[in-house]
Amino acid sequence: MGIFWPPGWTRGRRGALCLLNGFALWVTALMLHVYRYPAEWNLARSSPATITEMVAVTMQGWLQEPVASFPDVIAHTGSLLIGIGAVWYWLVRPFVERYTDLLGSIADSEDATEN
Repeated sequence: MGIFWPPGWTRGRRGALCLLNGFALWVTALMLHVYRYPAEWNLARSSPATITEMVAVTMQGWLQEPVASFPDVIAHTGSLLIGIGAVWYWLVRPFVERYTDLLGSIADSEDATEN
């Protein structure tokens, strides 16, 4: 896996990087949504509580009704990265590696160095 990750990266670092990238994609999708619908957001006259509520409503809309618009695709890619980071690297993979030999052939050891 040296192609995707620098050698010596632990699962924790990989998961954290996936979470950070996923969150960055969510913020990018929100900024594109604000840019596309400035009258709906009205950032200059909205209170922070209103903006926070609009962010929550927008994200719930993206999750409940998937549409193939550009910001929605970016948001779903961010969700996928967050899921990969948190679920795969921090929950599933350590459990599977510890209790089965299912990933033995594809598991990359954390302290192995590549030549």
